[in-house]
Amino acid sequence: MVISQKIRFFILIFDWHGRLYLYNVKEDVSETNNLIGEMPDKTRDLFDKLITWLENNIDRQYWPTKNPDYNPDKEVRENAPFVNLYEIYKNGGDIFEYVSN
Repeated sequence: MVISQKIRFFILIFDWHGRLYLYNVKEDVSETNNLIGEMPDKTRDLFDKLITWLENNIDRQYWPTKNPDYNPDKEVRENAPFVNLYEIYKNGGDIFEYVSN
């Protein structure tokens, strides 16, 4: 499941596997230049807005859940072990510390 939040010319894409992508769609219409490393404050701000929107508009029964049998040692996605950014965020952690860019 992928969700996104667009504010003005910026779009933040959150893929629930713990990856975030931030693009300036006015200057990068093909979404090839991920700006999270260059714009951590914008990333945090849009993630906050996205989570707030999700919590207010999407019933929890429709949110993805972690597979109880998930084993990060058997992860097939290259350089992408699962990171629960939502849990980190809700516990007051800085999601940016866990984001691969």
